[in-house]
Amino acid sequence: MEKSHALKLLAYDYWANCRVFSVIAECPEVIPSEIEDVLSHIFGAKSIWHKRIIQEVASSDLFDRKNLKILIELNEQLRSDWDSLLEKHPTEMMVSYQNLNGENFQTSVADILTHVVNHGSYHRGQAARIMRQAGVAPLATDFIVFCRE
Repeated sequence: MEKSHALKLLAYDYWANCRVFSVIAECPEVIPSEIEDVLSHIFGAKSIWHKRIIQEVASSDLFDRKNLKILIELNEQLRSDWDSLLEKHPTEMMVSYQNLNGENFQTSVADILTHVVNHGSYHRGQAARIMRQAGVAPLATDFIVFCRE
């Protein structure tokens, strides 16, 4: 994967998260707090994958609920962390790590990044469902919409 494409995927992921946050911020009293669980999971996983690549010990706080303010801060921090990571590590670099069950794997940075972005998209879809069920119209977070803007 070309570094420019990797950076574009990260920019898309950041942009999509910002769009979700903007809708929540407009009507926080209407949207169930369950949405924070879904969004917190996105950032917990994204953080774990980042730490695996840089060979730091990752916490297993995949499901610890964070409020909107902290989620926005995490979105900013992880964007910076991942951009920095891509400046230091080629996307074809293989990463050895253990999953949360203690099993050993080896995966390329490119495949990890693809997984992280797809994982975020999946859970943003769940967040959109939560919004719709609360009577709130979510903004489009499709990659092609990002490309058009």
